[in-house]
Amino acid sequence: MAEKITLEEALRENKELKAKIAELTEMVNYLQKQLFGKKTEKLSAGQLDLFDDNEQETVPTNDSTVEKLTTTVTSHQRKCKSKESRKQLLDCLEQVEELHQLSEQELTCDQCGQMMTVIGKHEQYREVKLIPAHLCCKIVCTETARCEHCQDPETDNDVLVQAKTPQPLFPHSYLSSSVIAEVLFEKFGLAVPFTRQTQYWERLGLPITSKHMARGVIEAGERFGQKIYERLRQEIKAAPVVQLDETPFQVLDLDQSHGYFWSACSTAEFSPHQVSYFHYAPSRSGKVITEILGDDFSGGIMCDGFSGYSDNRLPEAYWGTCLVHINRQFKRLLDPKITRFQGQSIASDAVRILAKVFHIEKRLKYSSASEKAAQRRQHLKAMIDDFYQLIEEALTKSPLKPLRNAIKNALKLKKRVYQMFRHGELPLHNNHNEQLIRPTTLVRKNSLFAKSTAGAKANAIWYSIVQTAKLNHLDVFKYLETLLSAFTKRETPEIEAYLPWAREIQESCKA
Repeated sequence: MAEKITLEEALRENKELKAKIAELTEMVNYLQKQLFGKKTEKLSAGQLDLFDDNEQETVPTNDSTVEKLTTTVTSHQRKCKSKESRKQLLDCLEQVEELHQLSEQELTCDQCGQMMTVIGKHEQYREVKLIPAHLCCKIVCTETARCEHCQDPETDNDVLVQAKTPQPLFPHSYLSSSVIAEVLFEKFGLAVPFTRQTQYWERLGLPITSKHMARGVIEAGERFGQKIYERLRQEIKAAPVVQLDETPFQVLDLDQSHGYFWSACSTAEFSPHQVSYFHYAPSRSGKVITEILGDDFSGGIMCDGFSGYSDNRLPEAYWGTCLVHINRQFKRLLDPKITRFQGQSIASDAVRILAKVFHIEKRLKYSSASEKAAQRRQHLKAMIDDFYQLIEEALTKSPLKPLRNAIKNALKLKKRVYQMFRHGELPLHNNHNEQLIRPTTLVRKNSLFAKSTAGAKANAIWYSIVQTAKLNHLDVFKYLETLLSAFTKRETPEIEAYLPWAREIQESCKA
């Protein structure tokens, strides 16, 4: 016989079931948004204003440190291209003249039948002409000289001397520095996989396979790129703040499904040199951090909330965290189809506060890291305090799971967030490093995988060199060709002279 329940118990059970259904519905909507929704984090027009009218009056300003914050509305109309910029573009190109001459019939005067005299020419228009790349066979010869007055006393042979020549890039190979530099630029600069490059080279008349290109890239990395690569690692270890991130990369000869590219870079400011360093590792374990930075690293580390970035590693270092990653979890909840009840307003308020933090951070004026930290304490700390007070109070009201997870993530990283008020070198976010790691994800999409661990390590070497060259505003192809050509000389090149920020390299390879 079924147990009877009272009306109050039934109503209470009904209320609990409705709350559970609402939570599960919200979770389903959230996951659908993650899988099928737009990936952009930009807010739609009118969804959330950066400043309300009454809030603008309370924004802290100081004429000596922060410019006055104003909100202006401008119409977005397509601007006409400047004729001056068009002229400058054409003037900087090589000028090749194409003269169309009058025929003999056209030179005959219609009035008297006599030949007319050419008195000048007139420029009709200018256009950009493409001259496709072409291959040639370079024959390296040496000059030999003989002394007419001497003979070798031991052999009675003539005394001969021969000029020195550069060594070939690879023994018994017809691939030159320029060819390998172009292969590297296409793969690591433009994300063109080897299989597609074969079509390009065949069109130029060079039957080179993807296997040949892969072998050349690996060998060039081991023989020529490794020294520059290690020097970049030393520069990263000496940086005041290092930004870290990682991304999966499949290698076929591994037992597990994924290896990982770890990306480390110096910050855009307060760093002596702009460096991007990639490290391949078969795992995502936090011990890889010590492989990159060493056990004695004492600077700052900017990273996301991944558990591998543990405070227990590198005890002498201080850790910051990416405020954009924290903000991102609240932004995802601003779709009314996902969040209902109190979650919508709390996420909206959290995003509003952090938007003001990012906005004012860009307006700070300083000349040193300590001045920047002081400016942050004066103008940003109260907003961060308000943000954490808001979410801590919201957590006591038992919010639904997506909002609860976003709040717990922010609270877990609270100590690291507040490091920005002590260390002005720490940026607010890790966006700089994420932009540098983006090409690896594009190559991963186009090339899918590396066949061997040696290939993955070669990828890390050339990613580091190419991205660092870009950060230092170099023409990547020119720099790679210069670097590879240096190793074909008889003398061992001085590595310091070939770093991307070296004066000679800046002069010869500037983009």
